[in-house]
Amino acid sequence: MMLPCRSGAKSVCGSPLSDKMGSPDSRAGGGEFGVGCSDGPLLALLLNTGTQDEGEEFLDYCHPVEDQNLQAVLNMKGVFLASCGVMKAAVGQSLTLFVFWSADRSRQYKAAIQQIEQWILVVVLPGSVTDGVARFFVEEAQGLMVLRHGRLGTLRGRFRQLDPIFRSLSSLWQSLRGCVDEGACVSTSSAAMLYALFGAVPWSSFTQSWQQRVGDRVTDWEAKVYETASANLLALPEGFALFLDHLLIGTNLDDALFKVCLHLCLLEGELSPELASSCGAQDVRCHSLFLSRDGTDTGAGSMLLPSHQYSVLRRGPWLLFVLWRMLSPEDR
Repeated sequence: MMLPCRSGAKSVCGSPLSDKMGSPDSRAGGGEFGVGCSDGPLLALLLNTGTQDEGEEFLDYCHPVEDQNLQAVLNMKGVFLASCGVMKAAVGQSLTLFVFWSADRSRQYKAAIQQIEQWILVVVLPGSVTDGVARFFVEEAQGLMVLRHGRLGTLRGRFRQLDPIFRSLSSLWQSLRGCVDEGACVSTSSAAMLYALFGAVPWSSFTQSWQQRVGDRVTDWEAKVYETASANLLALPEGFALFLDHLLIGTNLDDALFKVCLHLCLLEGELSPELASSCGAQDVRCHSLFLSRDGTDTGAGSMLLPSHQYSVLRRGPWLLFVLWRMLSPEDR
């Protein structure tokens, strides 16, 4: 059963602010989203490190395919792959950041690199961004991949299924870079900006006054779910988050699950009106979700099964996120 709504009693940050601020690699830049001169798109490459036949293509995915900047960066794919191997062999550590120039020296790039199973994910941004910003985007991409697909191997080569993830991240990057000049402090009024800074969203001014009403409505709705459920029910509600104009009204999700909620709201373009417009936001009735963190298969050669599903329902300025726990045959 879902717990009663306890909006206002819960921290909305997925992790302490001290994790985001004050360190040399902080993506908050000590309270500023220091993107610097940020003219350029977000680019992504997925390189396969598995054994390849001579001359076989090791680029499994790239985004956005139509961008001219990507065509120039693709020439670096072999350098990325070789550099990762050299770094690992030389010092026993993974390569995480790589700065390089275009062939004509007119543009500088910064690549954030992350190993995911047998693949290397490379997210490329303008060279002026801080290290923390670059790491934020590659880690966000990895997190969304794990949540939506569990393991990349389960895609079985159908990597265009990653397009929604990188469209969302590209939209977030465009919305952030449009309001930042070099050295300028960022207003924290934007939900998307606060998410990038702190992994948080603002509370609504109506949270306290509507707490009891929201709790009663959720309790009634949950009771009806159980009353009308058939014997073949596949999932049960585990938690919710309610937003009004992108501000949090109430939630009963713990910090870890609320962080997942924010990840998925980013994916669905729901952190700001700009993201909703650019991502073509629409209702999500039931999308699979993988919350297993060990990455193990359920059996030899089998595909990892989703542990949860989620729904995102919109009615005007209101947005309801519902997390559903999938039931095993033994639980039904």
